[in-house]
Amino acid sequence: MMITKCSECSIKLFMTCLFGKNTEGLNGGDFDKIFTEYIDLSGIGETKEYDLLWSIHNIQSRVTFIAAMIDLQKKFFKEFDMPFVNAFDDFRSYGHRLKWNPEKPEEFLNQLRMIEVREKKFQAELDAKVVELQKLKKEGVTADSNGRADFVRQLNSLGKAGFRIDKDKTDMEELALMIRDQNQIVKDQIKAG
Repeated sequence: MMITKCSECSIKLFMTCLFGKNTEGLNGGDFDKIFTEYIDLSGIGETKEYDLLWSIHNIQSRVTFIAAMIDLQKKFFKEFDMPFVNAFDDFRSYGHRLKWNPEKPEEFLNQLRMIEVREKKFQAELDAKVVELQKLKKEGVTADSNGRADFVRQLNSLGKAGFRIDKDKTDMEELALMIRDQNQIVKDQIKAG
């Protein structure tokens, strides 16, 4: 029997193919086709894209805000020979503590430069997320280095949520629909507050 659909592939066989890189159990079947069907049915691709878009938005907001606040401080300092102290709390909310000593004004400018240096990691993270999103849109969802652990955690979460899973008997179509249902339940709970 040639296994070519999610409904024909057990969770155990799927894990062997995906994480063990052993597709012999498929008896000549096409694992890529099964994997794609699983991703489509479960909605995982949509969830990953949404998570990436959300991360990109949050990081972009931070990068833009901090850059604008540093620019404001520099212009204010240049104009008034002192910082805009009321905006120090805005920096604090992003983990930066500014101090003003009128006797050492150059120290304040050094603090701003240090913030710029520390914030470069967020720009690098943003760039990486954009590349990851582009790759996801081009190639679709693929297994990653944490894939097995994430997959097992997902099975455990579904079990705790009341879904009955037997790795030998439950097929990948059933699992994909369980994942979609659980994700919808969570979305509904979030909307309900």
